[in-house]
Amino acid sequence: MNNAQNVKWRSGWAMAVVAAAITWCGLGHTLTLSEYAVSSQYTGWEGSKVKDGLTGWGNCWSSGLHGGENYTEWVVVKVANTASGENHAVSSITLTPRPDGHCFPKDFRIDYTTDLGNTWYTIPSMQFTNYTTPTSDTPITFSFDTISAYFIRIYATKITTDGVGNWAFQLGEIAVNGQDKMWPFHTSLSDSPNSTYDYSHYMDADVNNMFSVYGIAYNETGSTFDAWTPNTCGVFYWGEAVASANHVLADKAAWLDHWWTSGIVQDHVRDMINFRDTDGYVWMSESQADYMGEGYHFDQNDKALMGVSALNCWDGNLTWLNTNIGTLRTIMNYQLNQLQGANGLLIINDPYRPSASEPDNNGRFFNPSNQILGGEASNYWDGWPFGYLSALDNVYFYASLLAMEKLELQLGNTANAAYYANLAATVKTNFNNTFWDTTKLRYIGCIDIDGVSHDYGFTFLNLEALYYGLGDQTKADYIFSWLDGSRTISGDTSTGSDIYTHVWAPRSNTKSAESVSLGGNYWWYSNDNAYNTCAGTNAPCTWGNYHENGGAIFYVSFYDIMSRIKYKGADNAYSRLRAITDQFHTDQLRRDPDNNVGLNWKYGISGEYPESGLVPCVYLYGFIGVSVDATQMTVKPALPTGYTYMMAQSIKYRGTVLEITSYSNQVRIRCTSNTVGRTFDFEGESVSGAFDKTKSLSGGDVNLIPTN
Repeated sequence: MNNAQNVKWRSGWAMAVVAAAITWCGLGHTLTLSEYAVSSQYTGWEGSKVKDGLTGWGNCWSSGLHGGENYTEWVVVKVANTASGENHAVSSITLTPRPDGHCFPKDFRIDYTTDLGNTWYTIPSMQFTNYTTPTSDTPITFSFDTISAYFIRIYATKITTDGVGNWAFQLGEIAVNGQDKMWPFHTSLSDSPNSTYDYSHYMDADVNNMFSVYGIAYNETGSTFDAWTPNTCGVFYWGEAVASANHVLADKAAWLDHWWTSGIVQDHVRDMINFRDTDGYVWMSESQADYMGEGYHFDQNDKALMGVSALNCWDGNLTWLNTNIGTLRTIMNYQLNQLQGANGLLIINDPYRPSASEPDNNGRFFNPSNQILGGEASNYWDGWPFGYLSALDNVYFYASLLAMEKLELQLGNTANAAYYANLAATVKTNFNNTFWDTTKLRYIGCIDIDGVSHDYGFTFLNLEALYYGLGDQTKADYIFSWLDGSRTISGDTSTGSDIYTHVWAPRSNTKSAESVSLGGNYWWYSNDNAYNTCAGTNAPCTWGNYHENGGAIFYVSFYDIMSRIKYKGADNAYSRLRAITDQFHTDQLRRDPDNNVGLNWKYGISGEYPESGLVPCVYLYGFIGVSVDATQMTVKPALPTGYTYMMAQSIKYRGTVLEITSYSNQVRIRCTSNTVGRTFDFEGESVSGAFDKTKSLSGGDVNLIPTN
């Protein structure tokens, strides 16, 4: 390496370190930074020139010179100062080539780190091969959705020639663009300088980047799910309206003022109600009524209503609601009538779905030799034959009744709203009388058409029941004593600390599907497919080899943490979140290992799991404590020990954009945009325009009520 200079920096990297002023080109905000590094530098083309504010010959950095293209070189810039914490929101990088464009890398990527460079991540959409060599020093901007970062690294793996027999990586300038605070969440934990490798300095960055990867996913190489590309990572939505993800799409993004997600949420959440049969049965997706040819699911009506209600509580679109309330009632009436929900519990026994020649949703053991008599899947958890009296489907039915109550209240239909509220109360009573196991002290999964109960320790069911309000403190204590391992349930396959063996989520169930058989059959819906069976020691869906049977699905952690905040307190919930972010910090949970037969079915994190994006939203809904209903926004903070405040930005509510900061004793709401002329009652004070108000938490929460 001719005339290259190498020294050590921080964690033992070989790099050349230069102290120079680096200007952060933010959204109206400029930071003066002081550190960067390069892999090597050539005499007269020192690293200091990559950000000296000058262009032209004599003002460029060059790596060491090489005899070919297959060399790795890189440059790192520090995106930080000591005034507002070490990690910042970054949304683009601008690279200026040397004057004739030569020696711009051929293959390269943009990486970032949040922890002093101990752990690096690549922005999936910022990976380039055979990049066209520029012909001038016109700056090239690489834009991406916002990440939180401490260092940015341009990492070249193939370099190009200078035209006279040398190969190198050369640049004139680097500019990093973004904003001061991390986005969309920022807390007091990030206000101190980061001088040590400690979680407190990158915890917020991890939560924000988790939201970037799984909540928004614009930077991911597959932002929409391709069924034929199972390794697609970080999906935001399926590419078309999908009923089972309707409530997820609304909960993770209806609140967010974002240039890309807002339109998708608006279109897909509301569009889904248009894809239904004449009796009100909502299709699985825009393109098919049943679930991928495997049978009919009966959680789609619930989730379509839940998604629409959540979205309408955020944006208050009464014009749309008035036009479509008839359709929404038809969708609800399917549940009340065909599924007998008006009697106080949903019974999955539709006379038209499925047809007489197909397996029924009767909750029985699946029987491959006589499928018509056996049970098939009825909801999202399509490995399990939930049916007839299905606890999970009744969780969503209960939530959809409360969702309809909110929609009717928005239109002033108090009588209709009261009907749904009263029926929900009846469902809650019946749910607990029917599904609570007084011996095992947890909710069972299903009672089949023959009156047989089925319980496999469904963690997701119990946590979602708590989240949606079907449990109480006593039941929550029993459930968490089981999940946290202090209480062992006889017959379970997983007990104690093993329940959280995956760390980032509990096992989906604590009793294996293959632990109970009836005539050689299991309570497992294989659709008579060898690839979906748990029968046999080498079957692909045996315990621990499938995400629904001893594996885990990430979204469940949202309901876990939210329920812990409610029933066990903020510190307990925060401890669970910390365990998850520690896992995320290592590899951003970009893991999808093969099971015993080489299929990547053990985990449900990426690919067709847009629901993973719920997990970082615990900052907004849980700790900061924001919720919305038909008439108002409520903020009820639950700050963990050690936090002075927690903030969420870019909150889109009833035509305004808000920044909400929760403290232990007060809440600050700052309106950054109010183009619709919205006025509010904020704890008895009328506010309008671009207001900035702080109110005491003397009553435990504060309310922001639209008044026009």
